[in-house]
Amino acid sequence: MHLGNLLYSIRSFLFWLALFTCLQFWSVPHLSGEQLSEGVPTIMPFSEVKPGMQGLALTVFQGYEVVEFPVEIIGTVPNIGPRKNMILARVGGQVLEHAGMIQGVSGSPVYIDGKLVGALSSSWAFSKDPIGGITPIEQMLEMARHHRATSGQTGLILPPDIAKPAISLADLQHLLTQTYQSVLPQDNSGHVLQKLTFPLAIAGCSESAFAVLKGLFEPLGFEAVIGGRIPLAGESSFSSSDASQPFEDVPIGPGSAVAVDLISGDMAVSAVGTVTHVQGDTLLAFGHPMFSLGSTELPLVKAYVHAVIPSTMMSFKLASTTQPIGTVIRDGNDGIMAQLSRTPDLLPLKVTVRNADIQAIQQEYNYKLVKDPLLTPTLSFLALYNTLTSLEKNMGQATLTMTTTLVFEGHRPICFRNIYSSLFAVQESNRELQILLTLLANTFERIEPESLAIDIAFSNRLKSVTIQEINLARSSYQPGDTLDVSIMLQPFQQPAYSKKISIPLPLHWSEGLYALTLTNMQGQMINNLRRNPSKYKPRSFEQLVRLLTEEHDQGLLYLKISRAGTGMVLRGEEYGNLPASMMTLFNPGPGSGMGSMQNEHVLYESTLPTDAVVNGSSLIQFEIRKRP
Repeated sequence: MHLGNLLYSIRSFLFWLALFTCLQFWSVPHLSGEQLSEGVPTIMPFSEVKPGMQGLALTVFQGYEVVEFPVEIIGTVPNIGPRKNMILARVGGQVLEHAGMIQGVSGSPVYIDGKLVGALSSSWAFSKDPIGGITPIEQMLEMARHHRATSGQTGLILPPDIAKPAISLADLQHLLTQTYQSVLPQDNSGHVLQKLTFPLAIAGCSESAFAVLKGLFEPLGFEAVIGGRIPLAGESSFSSSDASQPFEDVPIGPGSAVAVDLISGDMAVSAVGTVTHVQGDTLLAFGHPMFSLGSTELPLVKAYVHAVIPSTMMSFKLASTTQPIGTVIRDGNDGIMAQLSRTPDLLPLKVTVRNADIQAIQQEYNYKLVKDPLLTPTLSFLALYNTLTSLEKNMGQATLTMTTTLVFEGHRPICFRNIYSSLFAVQESNRELQILLTLLANTFERIEPESLAIDIAFSNRLKSVTIQEINLARSSYQPGDTLDVSIMLQPFQQPAYSKKISIPLPLHWSEGLYALTLTNMQGQMINNLRRNPSKYKPRSFEQLVRLLTEEHDQGLLYLKISRAGTGMVLRGEEYGNLPASMMTLFNPGPGSGMGSMQNEHVLYESTLPTDAVVNGSSLIQFEIRKRP
């Protein structure tokens, strides 16, 4: 063939190939984030969706790049829930054909003929084909239209028993599952259509804390995976080699990878998903709820996808969180809604660790937590536990002296101390969780936490003392005398020593037999419950704070002087040695629930601090006689 004719034929072939490619390109519209973020989207209602329709969806499989993958409608399921519909679809593309449905594609927008149909949101565990459910876009837009800005809170939580020294992890898991799992039951049998679980990207986490976090959150529909956090400019010196494009320049639009931070700072816990639609300042994502909190305030951040990790059960996106971009203001049944111009109100937590043996600061950790009556205490415990288990030694002989300061809006700072000393001191330090949970879930008033700080003095030695006995200089005294008390204490593997105190006896104390009791925290609670069954059922927020801060320190010696006598308890407050006329006037009567009678009158109470966990108790009697 002549060379000129050959070149002409090649040019003709390339022309027709280019024309064919363009026609193919426009037959399934290519949708950019900028185009889809302008104005109200053109939607295809659920009623118009038919089996066999072909479309495309958007998501991120690696980095920040939003890519398309094909979608084929295979069915529609009306009334899958109360006024809820579902669209069934088969997805394709090289990644999904290999990995199947992927945790993290929740919210991926689906388009047919350029019209927004909905968001990928559900699938089956162990499904052999990449088949999933699509939440119709009408339901997500309805959520946005009917949103009212209210102060979102977790539903009513029964306050824990404050007479208990701590809440166990089993109790905490029960609270979490009762509050959230009932809304989003999970089934891994493979027979139930379930929401695509969130990959919960966790960064800066110790192995021990990761195991605890995994146990608490996986029953709620999250899959705990190791993730990362790409620092903002000036935050850290370490590099992010695969995040080559500066994340500040990455636009947010349909298909973008985003995450909701539950904890940020020196530890990051973030639920990763996909943007469905952006309209002005409003962003819709996920296509299903996180916790079904309703109105809420959660930080929304960009996410960088390192890779898709295939799994026979369900594959997931391995991601890192990056730049804050807005605030989730609604967590509804059909997805989340965020306001991009809004900065979330978070609770700062600072944990300072000192070496008590050499009196030097080791580390300072800073975290930010979402505000919620149940999530905040849970996340604060996880941050604290992560700090403690990140130390060189988190098991074996250890003593932790912890001072916690809570600042609430409109209230004086609340400060309390506790000591843990055992072979498992780190694991036992969840007392702080109990107190914060009790305060935030109180039934008296809505309180707004502003800051939380925990100072920890860490020692590699066991520190405990046992009360052996108490002795008095004599057995009989007169009003106005001084009661000289000698307390014998036995430290752990150390010589016993005595501690002396003096107590002035008031002139108005009457003749009779008195009891001097010295005990530890547990003994104090037992005695109080015996004498006053309603002691730990506070009737006001002030009573609650007093009980939590005054009677929950394992490092205190609790001393009291009491005598037999008629008294009463009214609305949690004790009134002893009342005249008969007053008893008759204020006696609430049986069955009123307002108070009760008592046969012991406590005349004097005090506490003596130690630097060790106190064990045991002792009691001695003395007599007061007036001069003849």
